Amino acid sequence: MLPPCHAIIVVQLGAQATGLIVELVSDIVTVEDETLQSPPTIGENQGIARFLDGIAPIEDRMVMILNCAALTDVGQTVAAA
Repeated sequence: MLPPCHAIIVVQLGAQATGLIVELVSDIVTVEDETLQSPPTIGENQGIARFLDGIAPIEDRMVMILNCAALTDVGQTVAAA
């Protein structure tokens, strides 16, 4: 059972819908393809970059675009361990 402060985001991965448990959803935004930038390479040494599809400026902030397939691959690996 989820604690009352958590939410589930449903994402489409190929033909399958998957739910991701998150602590908070603050905004839902639309990112135009032409504003999408490559993810920073600084996190590659820490393994962070593989979880990002890119970044995009939205108003006065930068938004990270998550690679949901990479997140679920890690989750499946941890669950199998």
